[in-house]
Amino acid sequence: MLAKTLILGATLAATFPAVGSAELVTQPNASRKEGAKETTPAPSRVLTPGPSLGEVNFEFDSAALAANAPDLLADVVSYAGAHPSDWIVLDAHCDPIGTSPYNVGLAIRRAESVRHQLETMGVSNDRLVFAIYGKDGERRARYADDRRVTLWTTRQSLAVLITHTFDKAGTAVSWRRPMTMQQIEAAPVSIAAR
Repeated sequence: MLAKTLILGATLAATFPAVGSAELVTQPNASRKEGAKETTPAPSRVLTPGPSLGEVNFEFDSAALAANAPDLLADVVSYAGAHPSDWIVLDAHCDPIGTSPYNVGLAIRRAESVRHQLETMGVSNDRLVFAIYGKDGERRARYADDRRVTLWTTRQSLAVLITHTFDKAGTAVSWRRPMTMQQIEAAPVSIAAR
């Protein structure tokens, strides 16, 4: 079984209609071997995260943004304008209530809600990457704190971000524009340079 699966456009749209034409890399939990030796990635594959840009929290079983979401995301919009070469990463999480497949879908819908708001506020969709954890990501002290999308940045390649997400128990990574493996391995470039 492949450790990672690439699901494109129509297949993804049938599974998660809100995602539409995106690229999604998934790593099924079944592919992680019990007792497998952990290896340290090569230095070029170690993620150095940029600044944290905040969090957007959600109600139980909801992907609806709170009324104050534009205020919470204003700093993200400012950062994106000042740093056109950075990826804006949306780590999408859920509390542990419910099945893994349901929570992965809910995490994707939450990330989509944040993405839509950021697009409305002027951030290019090409800059946004979803790191989907569902209920498998890092737990917080309270379930309410697990219902979140955490926003942060990186200037490293999408390949490094994918590795980082799966190393942290992530379930999927999604981005909007089709990319070659060479583009996935390369550091991001300014939107203006494309």
